Amino acid sequence: WWRHPLARILIVWVILVEDFYIYGEDPMNDSHVRANFPVIGHLCGLLTITSAETATLRWLKFSMIFVSMILGFCLGRWFVVRIVRARWKVTSFEGSEGAIATVMIFILSLMLCCVFLYNALIPSEAQALGGHSLEIFLNLGAESLQYRHVNKVFQMLSGSVDLLAILMVMDQVLQDKFWYPEFAV
Repeated sequence: WWRHPLARILIVWVILVEDFYIYGEDPMNDSHVRANFPVIGHLCGLLTITSAETATLRWLKFSMIFVSMILGFCLGRWFVVRIVRARWKVTSFEGSEGAIATVMIFILSLMLCCVFLYNALIPSEAQALGGHSLEIFLNLGAESLQYRHVNKVFQMLSGSVDLLAILMVMDQVLQDKFWYPEFAV
């Protein structure tokens, strides 16, 4: 019964409803203090190039992002091909399977290293990147950098991802002719 298309579609809709319930009950949504998300804030601070005080710092951020992306792609791809496939013989990584997640882990790890390098290189009067560097959320519609406003943007992003997941599951379920070939003919 759990493989029936309607059950599978219902499950993803229940997840969406539960997400909104959890967000609605979250006490952080009423908090008036400045948001601070370690690691996410560091990476968002690096990605928000326009928040740097000078053109030199903007160029430094851009260069670090560019180098992290190129190096992360090369190292991540090398890791998948030479280590995971060749040495460990993991078959789930055949073709391009799993490569995008591995490459993204390498890119984000290098970007996080660049954040600490950026903080070491900037002058003392410039603002260092930290968990509070969430200016990108102002560009995404947050009214301020308080938890209650930043969390609204997180909720919007989470709802959008949930809706995309629902569409993908519905597409896959409606095309599946193995378990219920007569469904949605």
